[in-house]
Amino acid sequence: MNAVHSNCINMKPAAVSRLIFLTLLTLLAGCQWMPESENWIPEHWPWSDKEKPQDARQQAIHNLIAKGNLAFTKDRLSVPANDNAVMYYRQALKMDPGSEEARDGLTHVSKRFRKLARTAHDNGDKSLALKYLKLAESVSGTEDPSNQKLRRKLQATPAGQDPQALGRSLRERYTTENNLFEENQTLPKNP
Repeated sequence: MNAVHSNCINMKPAAVSRLIFLTLLTLLAGCQWMPESENWIPEHWPWSDKEKPQDARQQAIHNLIAKGNLAFTKDRLSVPANDNAVMYYRQALKMDPGSEEARDGLTHVSKRFRKLARTAHDNGDKSLALKYLKLAESVSGTEDPSNQKLRRKLQATPAGQDPQALGRSLRERYTTENNLFEENQTLPKNP
């Protein structure tokens, strides 16, 4: 028993020394693949030195647009009053009137309001559809051709009736009236 026990004790330092040797070998091998230049970090990594430093104004505009994008994805388009996409995009435009990202954000908000208006109209809620259309007009203006087109559609189509159903009902009405007209034409005229 003592011989077996003493062999285990004697083997432990050998296993430990092998483990240390393999660890050092691994660490040294890892250092071999590192590039010699300091510019090996890709530009898209956040800790890259190649990023252009932004001034505080540009950083504030970027943050406003990011907040606007987040609010848009959470469907906070115009409410709550202090945390919505329209507010953030407009603040970014006040700081930089030429910001394409902020303009694109407002365009997306307006499109979303128009989509909500069409959905409400198709579901039969005309007042909600008009409310969403007014919100779209408040974002992109009443002169926007998309808003004008939607307003014409909402006025021309009864709420709750999709265009295909409207087409079917108009065809039925036309067929009925046409049949009545043809019957009147075939009846003999009494003097």
